Amino acid sequence: DASVAAEFQPFYTQQVSWSSCGGEKTYCATIEVPADWSDPSGERLKLAVAYHQATNAKPLGSVIFNPGGPGSSGVDWIKNSIDQLATKELRASYNMVGFDPRGVGESEPLIKCLSAKDNDEFLYGDAGLVLGSAADIADTKRRVKKFTDACVANTGKNLAFVDTVSAAKDLDVIRAIFGEEKINYLGYSYGTYLGATYAQLFTKRVGHMVLDGAINPLVSDSEQNVLQLKGFDQALKNYLTSCLENSDCPFNGSVADAEKQIAKLLRSLELKALPTDSDRKLTIWGAVTGIIMPLYSASWWPALNQGFQEALNGDGTTLLELADNYNERTKDGTYASNLMEANVAISCLDSRQP
Repeated sequence: DASVAAEFQPFYTQQVSWSSCGGEKTYCATIEVPADWSDPSGERLKLAVAYHQATNAKPLGSVIFNPGGPGSSGVDWIKNSIDQLATKELRASYNMVGFDPRGVGESEPLIKCLSAKDNDEFLYGDAGLVLGSAADIADTKRRVKKFTDACVANTGKNLAFVDTVSAAKDLDVIRAIFGEEKINYLGYSYGTYLGATYAQLFTKRVGHMVLDGAINPLVSDSEQNVLQLKGFDQALKNYLTSCLENSDCPFNGSVADAEKQIAKLLRSLELKALPTDSDRKLTIWGAVTGIIMPLYSASWWPALNQGFQEALNGDGTTLLELADNYNERTKDGTYASNLMEANVAISCLDSRQP
């Protein structure tokens, strides 16, 4: 591509060594990109890439996708969940390409922050302070400072380069590696923001682009937070509408009545955590996360039914398990990925808003 500056050509023309991984017709490799795109002769980062080969004899090309987050692994999706990605027709006609953006999963820099034990305290801990009080806010700032200081100390200087603009430039290298003059792209949630950023930077290189669950790139982060809350609120109403039509629903009355029951439950959790079938308790923070997680898909609503039913009866087990699923916390107390750490790092670099 003549429009690519000479100093970046080595990245666009690099030779990639693919090896079989995950399953049939699935291949993995690492590619190299500049750590700092303003200094292409400086340090390089290795990014993990995977693709599932199209099953048709004459594929139409490749589709690169991002599952969201920021912090979710595209490589894991390709290796372990390819049947759940898009449609059978699309997978037959196109190579499906996933990658771990810089700082995510198997891609450098490996963002390390707290120990698993400290991670538990950061995500689930409850200091027992009145929410919104001066002491509570001061405690929250202390926790966040401990977290961010650990990220900086344990990750190194390349933590400064995990922003979305840099990831979009990496995306263009992946496009070139797969021999596409124009990108075909599928993005979910945060992946829509990555796609929109790519389209802004490389407008003439956009082929087919699908943005599902779109983040509005034109609003401020604080506005976006409100829009996301509205989305979750609507998802909760949708869940309750469906739930109340079935005999196994843990709520009764109208949707508004059910929301009052949930509000009462959450207020009680602000004051006292619920026991579970383990040595851990369900705090208000674990409960909120456990409720949010199954609102992403109707397929999770039966689990949310169970979680609410148990919690209303004084048992926090299922809601805590749902929160663990969202945070990718395993039963042995470790964390399967750095999704949360990458999410915070990328989001902070993109916005600088408190």
